[in-house]
Amino acid sequence: MFFEHEKSRRASAIGGLLGLVGMLFFATAVSAQEPAMPDTLTQEEIVSRWRSGDFHALPQELRQETDADSPPEHVAILGRMLVFTGEYDAAEELLRPM
Repeated sequence: MFFEHEKSRRASAIGGLLGLVGMLFFATAVSAQEPAMPDTLTQEEIVSRWRSGDFHALPQELRQETDADSPPEHVAILGRMLVFTGEYDAAEELLRPM
């Protein structure tokens, strides 16, 4: 009976240590990621950065769509996003050459 109780304690201790290692691994993986773009960009900031050509300052989703070699459908997606946010002039300016 004593040995069964001792095995249970050891298994519990090993499980606790494995849980702690898992939590440390998760915390390290989360902290190692690049900091996300702040969600505080206003519509005006997005449009001004788009117009100035400062593509690296745009959120990742828009940077992929504003690549110079991107096909026209990506430009159209960005134009629809600008229309959705109410930036009709910027969308018209973007889609005019098409």
